[in-house]
Amino acid sequence: MCKVRRDKVKALIKVGYGCNDHCSFCHTLDVRHIDDSRDGVHAKIERASQLGYSMAVLSGGEPTIRPELLRWAKHSALRGMDFGLVTNARMLAYPELVERLMERRLKYVYMSLHGGTAKIHNAMVRAPAFEESFGAVKVLSGRGLDLTVNAVVTSLNVDHLIPLVDLMLPFDDVVLKFSMVEPKGAADLLFNRVMPKIEHVAARVHEAISYGMERSKGLAFSHGGIPFCLLPGLEHQYDDLRTHGFASMTEVYEPDFYPVDDTNKEHTAKCFDCKLRGACPGLFKGYNAVFGDDALAPVTGVRSNSFNFVYERELNWPEGKACPILSEGALPYDRGRHLFVRNGTQMRQYRTLTRDFSDSEIDYIKRDLGQVYMDHSDKDAPTDFGADLKKLARVSECGDCAILENCAWCFEVVDTNVFQKDDLQLKQVLESLQGDVLDIGCGESRYGDLLESLHSEGIINYTGIEPHEASVNQFRSKHP
Repeated sequence: MCKVRRDKVKALIKVGYGCNDHCSFCHTLDVRHIDDSRDGVHAKIERASQLGYSMAVLSGGEPTIRPELLRWAKHSALRGMDFGLVTNARMLAYPELVERLMERRLKYVYMSLHGGTAKIHNAMVRAPAFEESFGAVKVLSGRGLDLTVNAVVTSLNVDHLIPLVDLMLPFDDVVLKFSMVEPKGAADLLFNRVMPKIEHVAARVHEAISYGMERSKGLAFSHGGIPFCLLPGLEHQYDDLRTHGFASMTEVYEPDFYPVDDTNKEHTAKCFDCKLRGACPGLFKGYNAVFGDDALAPVTGVRSNSFNFVYERELNWPEGKACPILSEGALPYDRGRHLFVRNGTQMRQYRTLTRDFSDSEIDYIKRDLGQVYMDHSDKDAPTDFGADLKKLARVSECGDCAILENCAWCFEVVDTNVFQKDDLQLKQVLESLQGDVLDIGCGESRYGDLLESLHSEGIINYTGIEPHEASVNQFRSKHP
């Protein structure tokens, strides 16, 4: 279970696509002329506050070149939120600006630095930017910020990652991330020039992170956009918007926030039985369309069989009033990962950040199979489904609501034992047993009386296996 607190949830706001760099892999190459207005960004900060987010994070393009930057940071702080930036950080090389942003609750910076030398970095961003971007690291480090330095890996720098690790080793409060270049915008247009093979990227990233971990006292490492099967031993260091606490984001042209997703990536048929599939990003669709999935090496093994939704906040639903989701707007909520549960005039909001299942699997389990339950026990995990779990079903008010297709839906507890029918069927199967019977995990002895009777009558020859000593003793006390 991944516990998420509402006071740690971020909203990502694109303020426009203009930039003072000219990256050869720029996502927004075709829309660099488009910027949101001052009031447009102001309204989205207001919306983020309404939705209960704890931090407004501005991105672009490049947000720090906007003259309204300090005004937006102040507005975010006045709305009770912390402030963050996704940036090339060139403007953050100036301590005066950073000081003024810190006064306005700057807490998070996700910045770009693509090489350990000016030659590599400047060639990738096609601007004389290295001194400022690296200078920003020196200005930002030591201020207690959540600070990530992201290096996009292309054909130009893939064989030059170690110098960047060496450059960053003195900074013990930084996370150095290596991200596979996405075939989008300029990287799609220049695909043959900037796109390395995924297996080559994985090998060089694995080498760089391993090298850094051996030498670092505090510098941390992460990666993104690389299938886990190609990074053995580093799976836990995966990093994306969700691991950074982002719940939703909005582009300049979008009317509202939308949940963050991974729709630009895909798992191929080779991934179907891989035990890493749930958390793994898979391949970028554009990459797979050109190079295919020959590099993938699925890992066999056991996957998790459940996940938990964790409480985030309380909403009011007065009797006779419209559903809060309908009135507040359903777009920012993830269809699968968000869950609303009604109890009288209150509606609780939950969310899961599980990496054991993909977005599509979570959506299918919740919406199509309806396998969602409320755990009423005080145990670490339910042991008696009939007693511990209550079925959740969609409330009647959902009906044929106009936003039903995109909504996370609201549920309520069904006060019936939905496992009773299955329990009776299982007892009928047990009653028909003959011969040798092996009971794996017998400690709960739920059907112990029946099995003991069949054994004593010579109908079955019973053997139980139980790895926990306390459970073994409990079972033996009931069935000597």
